[in-house]
Amino acid sequence: MEIEDRPGASAMVLAAGLGSRLRPLTTDLPKPCVPFLNEPLLFRSLRVIGNLGCDQVVVNTAYQSNVMKSICETAPPEIPSVVLSVEESRLGTGGGVAHAARYFTKNEPILLVNGDVVSGMDLGLLLQTHRESKAWATLAVFRNRKFPDELHKVVSDDVGRVLSIADVDSTRKHKGDPAFKAIYTGTMVMSPEFIASLPSEGEACLKEDGFWPGLLKGKDIRAVEMPAYWSDIGTPKRYLETHKEWMLEPGFSPGEDYFPIEKHVFVHESAQVGVGVSFKGPALVGPNVVIGDHAQFEGMVCLGENCVVPARTTLDHVVCWNGIQVPEGHHEFSVFWEGGTLSVK
Repeated sequence: MEIEDRPGASAMVLAAGLGSRLRPLTTDLPKPCVPFLNEPLLFRSLRVIGNLGCDQVVVNTAYQSNVMKSICETAPPEIPSVVLSVEESRLGTGGGVAHAARYFTKNEPILLVNGDVVSGMDLGLLLQTHRESKAWATLAVFRNRKFPDELHKVVSDDVGRVLSIADVDSTRKHKGDPAFKAIYTGTMVMSPEFIASLPSEGEACLKEDGFWPGLLKGKDIRAVEMPAYWSDIGTPKRYLETHKEWMLEPGFSPGEDYFPIEKHVFVHESAQVGVGVSFKGPALVGPNVVIGDHAQFEGMVCLGENCVVPARTTLDHVVCWNGIQVPEGHHEFSVFWEGGTLSVK
């Protein structure tokens, strides 16, 4: 992958967070570089953006910037070029966007995606809706009864115009009846005017320094409901759960080098699977993995490149990063990573 340093980007991935809740997995890695389904999570976001026709994407970085640069340089060729916007100190979501603005295509809307999210949202629809409405900003939102009502902070009318976000109410500016309450996904489209409204220097927040002042001034902020799968990989528990949930999504396929050996179980063509190995799925077995005879996969398992699973070992809700030699025995709800074994309860 090329690391660019020129204007022309039409999308941005927010990737400068510390990933504190995901530690120790983020001790030596920026959170968007943590492996998800055997590749850095960031690559998934870049690939989805690239499928929209974007050939250059800004990625901001502050924590472990050198690691971020090195990992971006290993990206496969189908992923768009990256412009790294390096922050000497973390600038927050709004400050990060303002700092990166010099790299954006001028006078064009910019797609913004959180770097720690896995989703099946139709970002093309989000962009189309934004262009048709000519809104100041357009937010991707979703509703889910599994999440508490207090997280459904975006209130919109029946045409998608945002009336309030959290505690800031714009109904005096935009008269309308609330039609639905939803959760902001961390994905949005920003107009050039929205970007220009953010503080040009120092730390800033998209919500407090962008959405809220805009609502109070009567700016047209729209919400587009996205019913697709969405997950924030914020904690080790959600990290494991998201692996399982995404592998069970309809139509999931890890790529042409994998073949299904049974429902929800995919094995790379270079992997070696011993005799008598049983899978309950979902499972993803990466390149050059070696699985010993009569090993048992009792629940979700994701094995990275060059992992070795001894004979008669049992795995249940386990993710292994590249190159892991799994100890013999029974292992459940665990992440095997470069620093050791993390038990996830």
